[in-house]
Amino acid sequence: METDRTARRQTGQHGDRLDSMETDWTAWRQTGQHGDRLDSMETDWTAWRQTGQHGDRLDSMETDWTAWRQTGQHGDRPDSMETDWTSWRQTGHHGDRLDSMETDWTAWRQTGQHGDRPDSMETDRTAWRQTGHHGDRLDSMETDWTAWRQTGQHGDRPDSMETDWTAWRQTGQHGDRPDSMETDWTSWRQTGQHGDRLDSMETDWTAWRQTGQHGDRLDSMETDWTAWRQTGQHGDRLDVLKVNVSALKEMTKYQVQSDYESALCALGVSPVCASSQPCVS
Repeated sequence: METDRTARRQTGQHGDRLDSMETDWTAWRQTGQHGDRLDSMETDWTAWRQTGQHGDRLDSMETDWTAWRQTGQHGDRPDSMETDWTSWRQTGHHGDRLDSMETDWTAWRQTGQHGDRPDSMETDRTAWRQTGHHGDRLDSMETDWTAWRQTGQHGDRPDSMETDWTAWRQTGQHGDRPDSMETDWTSWRQTGQHGDRLDSMETDWTAWRQTGQHGDRLDSMETDWTAWRQTGQHGDRLDVLKVNVSALKEMTKYQVQSDYESALCALGVSPVCASSQPCVS
């Protein structure tokens, strides 16, 4: 937070802008290339699109990926920090590879399934694509989602840690619902708009889709983005603002409690409250 991104889409270029905290990217789309720019914090990527390749570049912080697109493969490369993935596209598979930090996923695409695998850190997901379902699996850290695709719904389910979303696809709406923890999103799809809603925790976004624009809104926590889609541009806005895994876990007050439903209910989070245990406002 503490970043003014109101002018991020004023350059008139097409594509997505996913930037990290404390970075000035006002000129990021001035090179005239096509694609998405997802960069990490404290990194100078002014020349990242000068190689003439097609695709997205999602890099981690403090990593030199000047040669990452020199292998001639097609697709996206989102890598974790301090990891050597020079051979990540040498396996001949098609798709995106989004891996967590300090994790060896050399065999992640050897199962022959189609789709993306973005996994959390220090988690064994070798069987994640063995259920035969179609779609992406974006799970939070230290969470068992082996049954997440057993409900027969279509779409992606990226959920936050320690949250019970078994009914998240039961509302009959179309699209993805990746919500953050300790948030009441029961009405998030009731506005009749089309698209995905990925919002941060402790944020009121009831009006986020009322501006009539098309696209996804992925914003960071404790940030007022009511005007972010008022510029009339097309694309996604995924901003990061001073968020890291350690801070995220510290803010999870009830992450170590086994009875997290009661803990969330005490906060007034209605989706997990039992009828016999009314929420406390």
